[in-house]
Amino acid sequence: MIALREAFDRFQIMTWKPSEDVDQSVRKWMKEKGWEVTRTNYDFDGKVYAWRHELPRGNSPTLRISRRVLEDYPALWSYTT
Repeated sequence: MIALREAFDRFQIMTWKPSEDVDQSVRKWMKEKGWEVTRTNYDFDGKVYAWRHELPRGNSPTLRISRRVLEDYPALWSYTT
């Protein structure tokens, strides 16, 4: 039972996502730059969340922000035009 709980806790950490408000603000900012978000990724080891606009030949614009910054500085993500 303890092993199952630990596995579940680890899964929750590995699949962490920023709040919907933060996600939408970042997506809006990237779209205004011409980079529609086509993929996101959470690097569990580095604790970094990434938004990416895939390009066919590489050099895809990617914004990476640490989980700590996303959680500790919410005012940074209230981006409006």
